[in-house]
Amino acid sequence: MDFYPKYLSKEKRLLHYILTLIIVLGAIFYNVLDYRFGAILTIDIGIFKFDFSYIFGIIIGGLLGDFWIMLVTVVVFICNCFYNLDSSYYTFIILLTAMITNKFMKSKATIKISSTIIYSMIASLICGNLWVGLLTIMGEMQTDSSLLSQIIVFLATFPEFLILYMGYYALCNYAPDKYKELFYMTHYYTEKSKANGGYVQTRLSKKVTTSLSILISIILISSLIMINRLFDNNILEADVYPIYIKLVLMIMCIAIPFISLYSFMMRMSTLYPIVRMSKYMQQFSNTTDETRGD
Repeated sequence: MDFYPKYLSKEKRLLHYILTLIIVLGAIFYNVLDYRFGAILTIDIGIFKFDFSYIFGIIIGGLLGDFWIMLVTVVVFICNCFYNLDSSYYTFIILLTAMITNKFMKSKATIKISSTIIYSMIASLICGNLWVGLLTIMGEMQTDSSLLSQIIVFLATFPEFLILYMGYYALCNYAPDKYKELFYMTHYYTEKSKANGGYVQTRLSKKVTTSLSILISIILISSLIMINRLFDNNILEADVYPIYIKLVLMIMCIAIPFISLYSFMMRMSTLYPIVRMSKYMQQFSNTTDETRGD
């Protein structure tokens, strides 16, 4: 644990915060506008439609940490609720895109071109085909299950993920450390961080993450069970089923960020001080009586 960005120089630390603020404000501003006006960054070429609307989700997921991902999600969700509560569940795709990209950076898949391409394909399938399929079930989009339609949907998002993920590959492997140090996720690929093992989760952090994943799964499963029972008892009609899918997505837009932010605050208030004290004690034990005075 290197307590980034405290070890940076004053100038680099200031630049780090400025760049982070620009990305966060840009992500909020763009996603609110995209939600308001719809599909701002799209390119139509014949039957193909290339969608670059996930760009800021990929950027905050690849460059910033969990805290900023969750904060942007909450702010965008609240802004979208003020405009149109019924469609605010669209915020979930921003969260999903950012989390997949963040996992891509933490897994160190960026060190190989092959794993980078594979991650791009997986992200395109989840945020493209699966998301469009879910929207089709809810009646928000009209698409069929033919192979050609699925290929078109896949190709709509694949270039966006591939270009940005390849950018991360180039940044993490070939960019000088002075540029990698400017962002939280890429600083793990500096020579200094690599010497300390790069991104490594502590045992306590892993337990917290596992507990949060279980809690989120319980919330999701409980919501689905409740909906199914309401249908079984004829309390709900089939035509309102999409409404409750939207409700589950809206719940996830709030539950995941707030649980993750709570986890972050717990790590900052308990885990980090313990690790810092442990490192100081280890350094103290490795000194001699002659050098302790220094």
